Amino acid sequence: MQESVSNGLSNLVMSVVMLLAGPTVVLYLMKRYVPIVGNELWHMWSRLLGWLIRAPFQLIRILVHELMGNRRRH
Repeated sequence: MQESVSNGLSNLVMSVVMLLAGPTVVLYLMKRYVPIVGNELWHMWSRLLGWLIRAPFQLIRILVHELMGNRRRH
């Protein structure tokens, strides 16, 4: 049971990494060789990646805050 969960989780993580690696490499190459277009696209991609990394942690923080707030009211 535990092995199948860890295999599934590692497959999910690797899928997400591979999904994000392709556009990252292409946009980096555009930034490097076509800076007029690539710089702005690279900055937008960087902001999106930062948001995607921070969003789950912020969601967990909000949910924990709501849970603790509800416990204090009762």
